[in-house]
Amino acid sequence: MADNEAYKMLLMSMQIKPLTYKDVADDWEARSDEWYHALTAIEDLPIVLAIPNLKIYAWCRCKLIADDGSEGHHHWHALVHFPSGKLKSWRRQALRIGIRFVSKKNTFKKIKCLDHAVGVLRYLACKDGQRVGRRDGDGLVTHPHTHYARQPITECHRHERGKTCADVRNEISENIASHLNLSEKPNWDSLNLHNVEACMCDRGEIGKMKKAEANEKRRAFYKTDAGIAVKKEYKEKARIKRMILNQLAELNVSKKAHLQLETIENLVKQLR
Repeated sequence: MADNEAYKMLLMSMQIKPLTYKDVADDWEARSDEWYHALTAIEDLPIVLAIPNLKIYAWCRCKLIADDGSEGHHHWHALVHFPSGKLKSWRRQALRIGIRFVSKKNTFKKIKCLDHAVGVLRYLACKDGQRVGRRDGDGLVTHPHTHYARQPITECHRHERGKTCADVRNEISENIASHLNLSEKPNWDSLNLHNVEACMCDRGEIGKMKKAEANEKRRAFYKTDAGIAVKKEYKEKARIKRMILNQLAELNVSKKAHLQLETIENLVKQLR
């Protein structure tokens, strides 16, 4: 599915087209729950596109690029919504009839507010995804992710990462706001489509406070004896894992690539 022509044929066969900012506004007013930022491994994309009653507003393909230029972890991002029904219900029904994802990297991150959805739409329109410096679940610095096939709601919102990101975000927010009656939402404005003081999202005051508390709690834990022990245990596991990866890589007569090592690393994780 990483092949460009096969990808285009899949979208065409499923008749997937970007929706409008009016659709986002109207659908949010009709039902503000069951909105998600979907991240799907490319091999599982046909399953997601075939989910009944799933609305897809905008999307992009994404890939990981290693230091040596090799590529991998091809995946797909989208802002999606269940106008009726629930994600959990679909998952139960899919299991009953034997539909299962191939990859374990598929996630549906819940959208907390309309302002959060605006941020996802901005992200999908940006050339760059996850940047170097962000750490994964194991605490390791990740490789950069690139959005190499973007389908934003409006073509003019395609942009390079940088100062333009904020301008595009504001334009998306204002476009959606133009289809809302903000007079009925006294705590909202066209650049903040949520109650800033009470929202749990990353731009809400409560969300910021809880995030800061969680970060402080995490830092405090790693200063305790138990936290120090956890860090030592992780370092030892990482050392052994790296040793195994290096030995396996030496057995490969072809040119070594970071993403070959990533594949091997995923296999090593199965040994836990």
